[in-house]
Amino acid sequence: MWLTTRGFGITVIVLFGICILQASYWVFDQVGFARVIHDEMVQVLGDQAQWANEHLSEDQMEPWVAGHPHLILEGGVLRINPERMDLLQSSLDRRINRYRWEGGFFLCVLLVGIAVLVRNVRQHGNLLQRQNNFLASVGHELKSPLASIKLSAETLEMREMEPARVRKLSERMLNDVFRLEKFVGNILDSARLEAGTRRFQQVSLPLGVMVADVCREVGARYQAVGLHCDTKGSCEIYGDEIGTRAVIQNLVDNACKSVQAAGHGSVEVKLLEAHSKVELHVADGGLGFPPDESERIFERFYRVGSEMTRKTKGSGLGLHIARAAVEADSGRLVAHSDGPGKGATFTAKWPLHQPKERSA
Repeated sequence: MWLTTRGFGITVIVLFGICILQASYWVFDQVGFARVIHDEMVQVLGDQAQWANEHLSEDQMEPWVAGHPHLILEGGVLRINPERMDLLQSSLDRRINRYRWEGGFFLCVLLVGIAVLVRNVRQHGNLLQRQNNFLASVGHELKSPLASIKLSAETLEMREMEPARVRKLSERMLNDVFRLEKFVGNILDSARLEAGTRRFQQVSLPLGVMVADVCREVGARYQAVGLHCDTKGSCEIYGDEIGTRAVIQNLVDNACKSVQAAGHGSVEVKLLEAHSKVELHVADGGLGFPPDESERIFERFYRVGSEMTRKTKGSGLGLHIARAAVEADSGRLVAHSDGPGKGATFTAKWPLHQPKERSA
């Protein structure tokens, strides 16, 4: 591109600035012109009164006043009619106010246009950055597991190995396939959400059982991470089964990856009922994030930091999909962190589903 996003924004802002200066000058010029016309009219009326006083006799003044209503005769002297002066002043005030309102409205439109343009340029720049991060993420997310699967398959093909070794390689390949499946699934779910074709089917769900299952599944992949799961009761909700499981998997998996990347901390998963709500708290002592980015991390493709320097892998879609799934079930998903290196807590809340008791 011959003009960068920043350069384009600066160029347009300069043009808007010139337009604002021109509009301001137009208002100033029109107000000054209106005052000049007013002063000239007052001067003309004064000259007429002065000429009549110098050249007309008293008998001629009354007929002159009848033909010139802007003049009055007082004590044998012609003067400008005060009512006429008030009309002229009122006309001048109205004209100046009109110019000011028109100019002010035009300036407001320009300022709003500048604000919208700056916002759009920033969003465009952020979108380009996210797209670049996403493309880099795609490279990492596809290349690493594919290379691992290829290496494991070649190892299995080239040599005879003990069953334990074969089982270990098979588990590695399954984990890599799961990672690829999750990555592709996130992309497809995100595309369906944006297109509005994702359908959520609400059914009664025992959230406690689902959380325990996911914790066991994720814990098997992150055995070096201290994952503690605390569920109380079934904690039934009314929601989409696939979407709800994806929410739990994303939150727990992200927490484990964060702790693993930080090299310290543990993951605490707690499920409880509170005030007619079911709350899922996933807290980790991992990487954390700046507090002012607690909302941005749920945006599509957004990930904290640069794709080339961050310690965890991902597409930037998991949390976006998780929030959409929770909100589709009339719930809410929020995040909190005290800062980088201080861990993070994600809290998902759903309305508590009270099953109807069957009559005997």
